[in-house]
Order: sequence, then C-alpha cells, then structure tokens
Amino acid sequence: MTTLGARIRSLRRRAVMSQSELAAGLVSKSMISQIESDRVQPSRELLVMLAERLGVAEEELFPAQSVDQERAACYKQAQSLLALGHREAALPLLFTCLDDPHPGWSLRELTGQAADCLYGLGRLFEARTWYEKALRLAVREGEARDVLRWRCRLGEVAALLGETEVALQEWRLALREWESVREDLSFHFAADRELIVSAQLGLARAEQQSGRPDAALRAFQKAVDALRGSRGLWRLRASAHAGLGQTLEGLGRWSEAAEHLDAARTMYEQGRDRRAAVEMRAWQARLMGRMGRWDEAEREFADCLRQSLTLGLSELIGQVLVLHAQHVQSVGEPGAALRTLQEAICQLPPEDRHCGVLYRALADAMWQAGDAKGARAAAERAVRLLERAGWEQEWQGACLLLARICKGAGDFQTAHDWQTKVNGLLGSRLITTKNLRTYP
Repeated sequence: MTTLGARIRSLRRRAVMSQSELAAGLVSKSMISQIESDRVQPSRELLVMLAERLGVAEEELFPAQSVDQERAACYKQAQSLLALGHREAALPLLFTCLDDPHPGWSLRELTGQAADCLYGLGRLFEARTWYEKALRLAVREGEARDVLRWRCRLGEVAALLGETEVALQEWRLALREWESVREDLSFHFAADRELIVSAQLGLARAEQQSGRPDAALRAFQKAVDALRGSRGLWRLRASAHAGLGQTLEGLGRWSEAAEHLDAARTMYEQGRDRRAAVEMRAWQARLMGRMGRWDEAEREFADCLRQSLTLGLSELIGQVLVLHAQHVQSVGEPGAALRTLQEAICQLPPEDRHCGVLYRALADAMWQAGDAKGARAAAERAVRLLERAGWEQEWQGACLLLARICKGAGDFQTAHDWQTKVNGLLGSRLITTKNLRTYP
C-alpha cells in the first residue's frame, strides 16, 4: 500500500521538482525529507499547500493521509495495550500492523512483540515460529542484543515443550553469541546481565534435567559468579544458589549444598517470596535427613507442609510431598516409606504431574517390599504421568524401573521393549541436536 510520504515523493518527481523547491517558503528541506520517508506526519494545512505547489487536487493526498492515520492509530493502540499487559487484546492489532507495516516501524520489534504475546498466552508452538522470524530479522540487521533475547526465548519455549536437547542447543548458541560480542563497546554486560544470567540458568537446569550434573554444576557456578557483588537481581541470585545447592546435594557434597540452599532461602525470605522460601526449606529438610538429622528433618517437613497448605498452592504442596517421601524412603524403612508415599499421592489431584514422581518412588518401594504386581502398576502410572509432564530424566528412570520390574517378574519381552524405548530416545538426542536449525 502506498504511504502518504511515498505519494508526495512520486508527485514531486513527476513535477520534476527538488525537495528544496517543494519546501521553499513552506518548511525546511529536511522536513520534506522526513515527510517523504514517513518519519513525520504533516498537518492538514501543510498538505493543502503542498498539493497546490505540486499542482494536484487536495483529495489526492488526503486518502493516503487517512490510511496512514488509521495505521498509526492501530500501532499506538497495540503499544498501549502491551504496556498495560493486555496481550490477548494487543495480538490481533500487532498482526494487523505486520500485515501492512509502516516504513517508520521496526518489523523486528513488531515480530518480537507478537511472539512475546503468543508466549505469554501459552501458545508455544506459534510463539516459536514468530521468535524464529524475529531472530532471522535480528541476525540480518546485526542486532546482537535481540539475537540473544530471541535465542533465550527459544530455549525457554523448547524447555516448556519438554524438548530439553533443543533448549540446551538454543541456550548454548545464545551464550556463544554473547562471548562473541561482549568486547563490543556498544554492548555492556551490566545492562544485559539479567538476560545473560537467565540463559546461563536455563542451560544449567537443562543440563540437570538431562542427567549431566557436572555440566549443570559448572553452569550454575558461572551464574553465581556472574552475579557476585550485584545489588539487584536478587531473584536470579537466589535461583542460582538454589540450583547450585540442589546439584551439589545430588553429587554428595552435602556441606557445600547446605550453604547454598541456606543462601537461597535467606534471599527468598528477604524478598518475601513465601512459596520459594518454603520450597527451599523442604530441600534443606531432605538434606538434613541425608546428613542423619532425621528428627529435625521431620519437624521441618511438617512445618513446610503446614505452610504450603496455608498458601493453597498445589504445585508447592506437590513438591513438599515428593521431597518428604524421598526423605522417608532414604531412611530405609519400607513400611513407613510406603505409607508416606500413598498418603502423599492421596493429597494430590490424580493427574498432578508430581504424582508421577511419587508413583515412581512407590513402585521402587513396592518392588523392594516384594509386591511385584503393585510395583508394576505404580511404575506404569509413573511412566504415563511423567511423559505427559515432559520430565525427561524422571521418565527415563521410570521406564528403566518398569523394565527391571518386568524382567524380575519373568516378562522379558515387555522389559526389552521398555529398555529399547529408552535407548531409542537417547539415540534420537544426537539426531535432534545435529538437525537443529541455526542462523548465520
């Protein structure tokens, strides 16, 4: 569609007139240049004078102005709605702007805004498509900051879709991009610290979920080091310390783990994030049990469960119950572990994703107690729930447990099928990583 500026430029050239000649006595030459490039909208009075000088009827310019004004109104309304957080209302307006973009707008920013709206609305597959478009535009325009931003978003989308290896690749590419531009004088680490550390934490969590604790440990440590001495970004610092503590616990480095979990809990409490603070206390309670402080751990778990029920957050209740069940199971009392796991499952909705972790632990406890039939049923339920939740590492563990149970019960064919399924997934990781689309 022809813009007002393009229409004026066309008429000026047809009249064999320079910008200086058109501007003489009316406005400056630079003003005419800005009007023709659609950076400035002229007043009605100026349009009348320009039409007279160009030797055309006023009506030839006003329709173009009307169309431009309508587009400008659509754009301004979309930006206002975005500023207010009304993504659903802003999205169709952004699409209208993208269908007929004004030369003065940034197509890259509009595309990124549309992707952000889709992401915020939970339309992840569509969001990924638009983030890829925004990324291509950012690469083409040499916008390093936006390349980083969209890479990070693509990593987050992949993680939410359960595509851990794709998420890992996106975050690695983002951090590689950062390393290549960090020396650029126009790209300051302080201004983009949150973006970079978010990518580092995303990478660390993905490594953790993929069963690579050493790689996760290095990534979490880098995030902690990057934030050392930072006065702001307390939530990111708390998240980095929490991830580092959880990883160290898994590696058996309990004293160091306790130090980082305590640091995370303190930050969450100071920031008045009660949900995260209770979650950290539950992790600390499980660590207490592993260090032999069982009575103290039980008291702490009881208080955590009481607080999570008071807050009424099912996600938090599920996390506390899972950690408590794992604590009881580690004590080595099969009867108590079975009762705790069954009670925990009863307190959650049947399809809650945390039930998958509980059913896996229940299957393991039943198998150790000699209940092969119950163990198999629990393991099958765990596999289904964990696959639906997208928890890849936990799902693999449940599949392998189910294969072991089937083999112990003499059902060798089913055991082989489940083992093959896990092996097939591990093999597909390499294919997925090699076939990832990258942009120059």
